[in-house]
Amino acid sequence: MTDSSLRAKQKEALALMVDHYGLKLDLHTGKVSINPSTFNAKQQNFFINGSHNLLRITRILSSLTSLGQPELAVEFYNCLKGLSEGSIPRLKGTLNQYWFSVVSSYL
Repeated sequence: MTDSSLRAKQKEALALMVDHYGLKLDLHTGKVSINPSTFNAKQQNFFINGSHNLLRITRILSSLTSLGQPELAVEFYNCLKGLSEGSIPRLKGTLNQYWFSVVSSYL
């Protein structure tokens, strides 16, 4: 596989994971946003303090930056930051303690 095909596969995997969280990834633009049709039902299951899903997000962000797709990590981070400033303020601590350090050099 080439680097570009691996990055495409990683992007597809990111799309699956963000969908799991009630978000969506536009594969053409790389924009991550709330999926209005699934977010309300899914957010209560995944964005809870102490959840392994928060650690999983850290690993997702790290793999994106390590494997040459920091722009996707920043998009995902910015969506999470928006959630922490809006509908899910309890994410703010995790955002500041873990996720910011992963993407800070790309902001």
